[in-house]
Amino acid sequence: MSDWVRDVAEALQCPPDLPAVFSLAVVSCAIGGTFEVRLNETWTTPTQIFVCVALESGESKTPVYQLATRSIHSFEKSEAIRLQGSLAEVATQRRYLEKRLGALEAKAGKLDDEKAAETLEELTRLRLELENLPSAVSPKLYVDDATPEALVRAMGFQQGRLAILSDEGGPLDHMAGRYSDRVPHIEVYLQAYSGSSIRVERVTREGGCIDDPALTIGVTVQPSVLQELGESRRLRSRGLVARFLMAVPVMRVGTRDPDPDAIPVQTLERFDERVTALLNLTRLNENLQRPPKRVLLGDEHVRPIVVQAKTWIEPLLADGEQYAHLRDWCNKWDRIARLAAILHLAESEDLHRLPQQINAATADRARLIYEYFLAHALGTYDLFGADPEQAGARHVLAWLKRRELREFSARDVFNGNRGQFRRMEHLQGPLRILEEYGWIRQAPPTSAPGPNGGRPRSPRYEVHPAQYPQNMQNPSSAPSASSAEGSGGEKNS
Repeated sequence: MSDWVRDVAEALQCPPDLPAVFSLAVVSCAIGGTFEVRLNETWTTPTQIFVCVALESGESKTPVYQLATRSIHSFEKSEAIRLQGSLAEVATQRRYLEKRLGALEAKAGKLDDEKAAETLEELTRLRLELENLPSAVSPKLYVDDATPEALVRAMGFQQGRLAILSDEGGPLDHMAGRYSDRVPHIEVYLQAYSGSSIRVERVTREGGCIDDPALTIGVTVQPSVLQELGESRRLRSRGLVARFLMAVPVMRVGTRDPDPDAIPVQTLERFDERVTALLNLTRLNENLQRPPKRVLLGDEHVRPIVVQAKTWIEPLLADGEQYAHLRDWCNKWDRIARLAAILHLAESEDLHRLPQQINAATADRARLIYEYFLAHALGTYDLFGADPEQAGARHVLAWLKRRELREFSARDVFNGNRGQFRRMEHLQGPLRILEEYGWIRQAPPTSAPGPNGGRPRSPRYEVHPAQYPQNMQNPSSAPSASSAEGSGGEKNS
């Protein structure tokens, strides 16, 4: 799948993180809870994952989403045709049993005790038979938006297997309770992530009961949506935010090729064929039943990596340490095993002779992906609850890094970032924060104000030389704002 990630990113001129992360969600959707990973005799974990990629508008979120999910669309259509007879038979059986039950219930009250007892036994048998019938609903592998209550019903119709795949932030809005008086009902997400049975009974809503649920979530949103999710105390305290693998890639805007090569047809075909092969491996049988659970072994290669990660990270979770505020996210240790299972199934040459043991190379790649998500979680959690001045400081620092400036004026920053800062005074807080952290320092004035007055000179700043390691041997090679192309800076501030 690496070819698909590379070629899609190049053709759409988007960060490769976007197709890479979304492809993980698509594979998770395709295997649909059919597999689990055994790390030792008492530690087994499911394979479904929750992922979220945060990018601004114009970064090709929708085209990537469409390319990633097109094979699932095709599979749903072919399955509806393949199972048409079975679905019709189940629908007929259901209608017959419902009519038979209705007739017997109407008759039961008019019978004497002996015949009534026989009728009650028949009613019980028919009800059990009706309850054990699978739903006569065409296979639906994912939805792009659903309230928690609608999600429970949809998962019930699909025997517990479903995914939420979307290029918009609607699913996260539902999690946050935006459309239900701001009171989020998140139990379904928590239980479907862990594979715990879902029992939902509400006075004013339909109930639901699902054993062995498997929910995948893959969404692409704007950063503000992800930040709003993380700032919800309820979602944080209940552990929903911690279940997400989050990515906030570096945008390619400003460096994009205006005429990139098209995606090779064979690249798209290979990706679609692999996803379809996984879907065929986990599809319903002719009796509309999910295949039995299959176990992948991670005891030899995956478990040592999990133990190694725990050994490394655990001391950093203590109060006052680097990852203390990330404690809820880091405590989901089984995500390494989930990633290893997804890679194992995505990359195995012959799915019909699938090795049960996850090999060392795959386990190590899962470790690298975990470390990628750990770094992004650290940055994302830093944004949760950040005030506007802190966000502004990050924006200014990123602007300085892109231009590799060694000196600049406040007006340089303002002129180069008018979309971020409406007035010069809005820069005071961000620049003060950067000074406090040692990223910049105010330079002494080089000359007195002119005798004729006029606009006060804009304060000038110097950037810490460690910002640009490649220029430390020759500081003069780092440009100033007045010489940086496209900086919009002033020359005589």
